Amino acid sequence: MRKYSSENEIIKKKYLVDMDDPDGFSPKTIEGAKNAINRFEDLSLSKSFKEIDSSDLKEFKNKLLVTSSKNGGNLSLSTIEHTLKPLQRFFKWLKKEDGYKKKLKSLDLRFLDLKREDRQKIHTRPKIKEYYSIDQVALALNFNPKNDVEMRDRAIVATLACTAMRHESLITVKIKHVNLVQEAIIQDPSTMKTKNSTWINTKILPIDNRISQIVINWVKYLKEDLYFSDEDPLFPKELLLHDEHNQFVGGVALSREHITSKSPIPKIIKRIFERVGLKYHNPHSFRDMLAVYVIANYGTQEAVALSMNFGHKNLATLVNNYYIPTPNQQFDILSKVGQPKKNERGVSNEQILEFLKTQIKQTDTASLK
Repeated sequence: MRKYSSENEIIKKKYLVDMDDPDGFSPKTIEGAKNAINRFEDLSLSKSFKEIDSSDLKEFKNKLLVTSSKNGGNLSLSTIEHTLKPLQRFFKWLKKEDGYKKKLKSLDLRFLDLKREDRQKIHTRPKIKEYYSIDQVALALNFNPKNDVEMRDRAIVATLACTAMRHESLITVKIKHVNLVQEAIIQDPSTMKTKNSTWINTKILPIDNRISQIVINWVKYLKEDLYFSDEDPLFPKELLLHDEHNQFVGGVALSREHITSKSPIPKIIKRIFERVGLKYHNPHSFRDMLAVYVIANYGTQEAVALSMNFGHKNLATLVNNYYIPTPNQQFDILSKVGQPKKNERGVSNEQILEFLKTQIKQTDTASLK
């Protein structure tokens, strides 16, 4: 049975917090790292990380190779690989921490590698990210809400599509955070929840007027028709009322309180897109949608600005985490290699060069007169 080690728990917590910085890993990756470290402790009986040596790493890998899965048989090599790699990353990080620097040698970490022939057996097709297209979003939002709750739900999805805000932040936005003049949402960590308490200036992107206008109209409706104040939530939770049987019912009116949990957001997304026969994609997928759209259609400065919109410190985070073309997109992009690249107006670089040469000649001729 695994023993509790306060020393291990402290350094584990520090590592997981480091992983969760604004430019860090996804929640799923962090959870995978946590599970991998816990599994190591289970098999090593919570031996202090300061006492770990190469024999412990080798023994752990060998135990994994003979561990039974829930469905019977041994764990798949893919599962083992997805346990060893996060653990290897953890010990590599641990080597830089005070009190651990000289405990493990870099070469020791090789014992957490699968053999080459085992790695070659892992034929996992790269996971293709799925997300809605902008036209699909516009289609799903093209309905007349029957009540305030449906209006709110439509505005939530429109806001996700135009900003790709984290849904944890979305439920804490107040009306005062919305700047209608600049058409932006100012994510102020002192009055709302943002990742790692980061200040984020978020533009409501004009990707499609049918979508962005829903957001703008929602803010105006709250203020002008429902008389909400700047301190009220942008997306309030439902107001529970009594029916004729004295039972609580919702789904019609709104309170003036914030939604207290992020769990309703996926349900709202699913409900909106089911209207038009589209399957559910998680809130984070709107980041993929916007990243692919901006990078495919615009230049570096727009991509950098979008990265800032997401709350990243640099462009690499956007590209590495969100701009992953599907195989079809990959082939379509590469099929155009060798063709003259055109700007947004359809003018080739060669045409621009000829135009500039003509202008230079005309200028030189004029200067001689």
